[in-house]
Amino acid sequence: ERNTIFKNEQVFSPEYLPEEVLFRDKEMYEIAYHFLPLLKGTCPPSFLTIFGRAGVGKTTIAKHVLEQFSNYSQKAKGIYINMMRE
Repeated sequence: ERNTIFKNEQVFSPEYLPEEVLFRDKEMYEIAYHFLPLLKGTCPPSFLTIFGRAGVGKTTIAKHVLEQFSNYSQKAKGIYINMMRE
């Protein structure tokens, strides 16, 4: 067993998604509200651009909302595309 100062080194992985997202309820609501008509079948899909400073949780909340939609309805299938340039 290796000594480390970290409880969970997985949090540094790009694929890591916490079970609970803290302090981003308003932002997650806004994303969910944007796509709600899709679940109701009342409008065609539309794009959503999320922007902000690095490290504020954009990717985390987007993935979390997509996962919630996928769990809520068989009609919803979230696809996340990272458009970052290297």
